Formats: sequence, structure tokens, C-alpha cells
Amino acid sequence: MNCASPASPNGGAYITTFGTFIQSWEAGRVPNLAAGLAKLDKEINGLGLLIPPGWPTPGRLRLRAAVKRLDRIVFRILQQRRQAGEDRGDLLAMLLDAQDEDGSRMTARQVRDEAITLVLAGHETTALTLSWLWMLLARHPEVESRLHLELLGVLGERPPSVEDLPKLSYTDMVVREALRLYPPTVELGRETLEVVEIGGYRLPPGTNVMFTPYTVQRDPRWFDDPDSFRPERWADGLAQRIPRFAYFPFGGGPRLCIGQQFALMEAVLLVADIARQYRLVLEPSAQVRPDPALTLRIKHGLPMRVEAWRRN
Repeated sequence: MNCASPASPNGGAYITTFGTFIQSWEAGRVPNLAAGLAKLDKEINGLGLLIPPGWPTPGRLRLRAAVKRLDRIVFRILQQRRQAGEDRGDLLAMLLDAQDEDGSRMTARQVRDEAITLVLAGHETTALTLSWLWMLLARHPEVESRLHLELLGVLGERPPSVEDLPKLSYTDMVVREALRLYPPTVELGRETLEVVEIGGYRLPPGTNVMFTPYTVQRDPRWFDDPDSFRPERWADGLAQRIPRFAYFPFGGGPRLCIGQQFALMEAVLLVADIARQYRLVLEPSAQVRPDPALTLRIKHGLPMRVEAWRRN
């Protein structure tokens, strides 16, 4: 649930996305996010694909019950915030205040869908991106050195701020290249609305089509030396030259991740702030293996040693 747990007089939990405390008895009813995602992964990639969607298997019944418990808590929070009419300056306030061109606002269900999407999409994706990124930096010291030079020139001894983003161009390229090689979302899906022919196969309406950014973003048609970590490839307008969906770590079309710009900004600032102070050295015994599920995790974790960054 994107929960933090600062001290609370009622012993509850703090849901950062909603800027709200929930009572301890209620926090115990929040479904385990990792377990829910694991179940969803089995439905998408496992034997669940062979079972008709309407069949009430025990796993599906547990998942539906968990979603109902979550919805009761979320809709209660939405009702309270709308009744209070206060702007706390958080994400939920932005969603509640958003207006369409005709002045209409989102329904409670729409706000719920957007908020839950951000909770699920942001649960571990940024952390995974940074994990893969530091693995890549550890294996490519020349990239790490160039990154440090930019951070020294732009930041000096101070931490980064949003105002620094336009100047952190190489840092941005490092993040984009890490997302190209190791996109945090393994699979994305779309449902055909009409008859479509793909690769000689005729797909009727209602067909679920799954595709993976990991494969497409390593296609040599669009990227020279596609398996190499080369952040500088983005320096000469590559993003504008390649096809629209040759690079899509955040999805695309009407279902483009709502948090794309925030995630990129967050990742660049985190990389800048950490890398200006520390180096992460990969342990020689580390065996880095992808562990694809709903997200692209690292099997057995990523053993690294943290060292203070010493400027030569």
C-alpha cells in the first residue's frame, strides 16, 4: 500500500500516496501487496492462463476478497477528503482537484483507479531501476567516472534539486539507458478491439496480446550494439529518430503510466544525490541473474559494497 510507519498515536500506518493515517485495526486488513502481485503474476504467466477467467478458483477468490478490503479503505479515505475539502498538497489532493476540459472531475472510482495504479506501479519499480543501474555502473567504470564529473560540475558539494534537472543531462541518459536494458515492467498487455494481423497471425477482437519492453528495446534495428550499456547513445536525439514504440519502459498510448515524468525525475535526482557521495562496488562473488515476474527483479539480490566517493 506504499505505507510508511512513522510514530502514530493509534499505532496505525501512514499511506504516503493518500497522505493519510489508518487505524491499526484497519492497517491489519490491508492486503499484502507482494503476495497479491505474486498471485497476479501466476494469473498472467502461469497456469492461470489456461483457466477460463470466470472460474472461481481459490486463489482468485482470495485475490478478489483482498481487493474488496482495499477498496473499502480507499473509498472511505476519498469520501473523508472530499467532505473535508482541504488541499494538503499531496498526490491525492491533485487527483481530487483534477478537471477535464469541460470542468468535470473524476468520479470516486476513477480517482481510486489512478491512485491504486500509482501505488502498484511505484511499489518497487524505481528501486529495481536503481538496482540495475548501479550494477551497470559497477561494471562500467568509465560511465561512472563521466557521471561523477557531471555531478561535480553541476552540484559541487550540495545535494541536487529540481532546478538542476536540465543540467543533469548525462545523469538523465544513464537512467534512460538503464531503463532500456532492464525495464522494471516485464510484460505489458493490450486487448484487440477489432481484427488485427500480427506476424501473419489473424487475431479476433478481444484477444489479449502480451509484449515485453526487454526484447523490443534490445532490437538491433533501433539500437546499435543493443546489449551494450552506452548512455551517450541518447545524446544526439535518438529518442526522436526511433519508432514511437521502440522504447516504452512506461508503456504507451492511452494507458501510458501516469507516473512516468515523476518516476524519471525521481530516479535522476536519487542517482545524482547518491552518486555524488558514494560508489557502489559489486561483490566479486555476485551472480547477477534476472528474475522476471510482473517486474524484473534480481534473483538472489544484489550484493554490493558502499564506499565513500573520493575525488582524485
